[in-house]
Amino acid sequence: MRIRRSIPALAVALLVVSVAGASLLASCDREGGMGEGALRESADRMEGLGGIPLGKARGSSPDRFLADLDRWEGGAGEEGSVSARWESGGGLVSAAEDILAAYRSNGSFELVSSGYLDMFGNAWGAIVCDGDRRVDLVLVTTDEADADSVVRVVRLLSR
Repeated sequence: MRIRRSIPALAVALLVVSVAGASLLASCDREGGMGEGALRESADRMEGLGGIPLGKARGSSPDRFLADLDRWEGGAGEEGSVSARWESGGGLVSAAEDILAAYRSNGSFELVSSGYLDMFGNAWGAIVCDGDRRVDLVLVTTDEADADSVVRVVRLLSR
């Protein structure tokens, strides 16, 4: 029964991640990579993909984003979502590992899906759910050199 109630939220999450992937492909330059401006622009586009209000991202970090999202839930209002964003000096894989480790240590979240969102390895996404209450969308983008990453986590809340 728990899975059935989560299906609409997961469908929305899959739609948003698909649109994010398409958005990232549109941001790629002719040589198949992402310039520094395109990296930040693609993460910023997640503020309202496909007409779904995703909330204005607030600054956070890999160490505190789950606590921040929990704290911000009360102010989600009618949007039904809260969002955290930060930049990481490490590459995409390192940022993704840190995020998954935070969810694993929390214990109440379940990884639904994850993987690369483009053909160049410059974007990675995940869908993580907490029963039928919350679904988190994770997007990590990196530059061509895989030196800097931008992380965006959007929490969709059930109404």
